[in-house]
Amino acid sequence: MKYRWDRLPKEVAYLYNPAFCARLLYVFVEMYQDHAQKGAPISLMFLVLPIVLNCQRDSEMSHIKTFAAWASKYPSLSATFPRLAKSYIGIGKDSIEFLIASGLCSLDQDGTVCAKANSGFRKKSQEGKEHHFWLRAKNLGRLMADAGSDALIYSYLGVRP
Repeated sequence: MKYRWDRLPKEVAYLYNPAFCARLLYVFVEMYQDHAQKGAPISLMFLVLPIVLNCQRDSEMSHIKTFAAWASKYPSLSATFPRLAKSYIGIGKDSIEFLIASGLCSLDQDGTVCAKANSGFRKKSQEGKEHHFWLRAKNLGRLMADAGSDALIYSYLGVRP
């Protein structure tokens, strides 16, 4: 793990815990896989945590049909998201490393992350205080899987790969 967890306040460290974030990524990958019938591109994995951990509109995300429609509801997103995404790179790397090292997902040669079937990871309850995070990750997986190319998703968010 490369991120300096000892420098974070305890509450922030709990939120950015690699195991917790890996679980969010797993839910994202699983939903992406269900909708796209293929693994999630690793390049999209770095966009998931900034959205899931910062978006406050769960109910809106679940009713929106396309990623473009969701992104268009927040016109300032393309101006602020690139900096936010950059700040999550270390946390994202640690979480992806945890996800793959734990055997819950695999990284294929084509750069896609695939959730392993029967991992038991999702079987645990997704209720409680963290429920809104699981819901966001699930909805984001659906929206991104149906969005088209990675470059299109990046452009909606104002991020240059």
